[in-house]
Amino acid sequence: MKYRTIGTDPKTRREVSVLALGTMHFGTATAEFAGFDHPGTPARLAALREVAKDAGATVNQVVLAWLIGAQIPMIPVIGASTVAQLDESLAAADLELTTEQRMRLDAAG
Repeated sequence: MKYRTIGTDPKTRREVSVLALGTMHFGTATAEFAGFDHPGTPARLAALREVAKDAGATVNQVVLAWLIGAQIPMIPVIGASTVAQLDESLAAADLELTTEQRMRLDAAG
């Protein structure tokens, strides 16, 4: 997955990054993202799909909910090409992941 550094947290002096989801389709390797593949990717995608199924949500909604609900919340900047994509992304704001679901995602890497 692509990340872009957008600044430094003044308290921790750690870089603050955003996840660039773009038009990536989770689980489909494309030439555009081939350089970002990682040995842990299959486990992460499997956990993501399991949590999405359990939550009755899409994988994109789970990713957005995970970012928004993190201990240090991130505000994802999304780009939607269709009303359906916008609706899907906005629905993620109402998705609250359980502690167990968060732990499954975090443990996957």
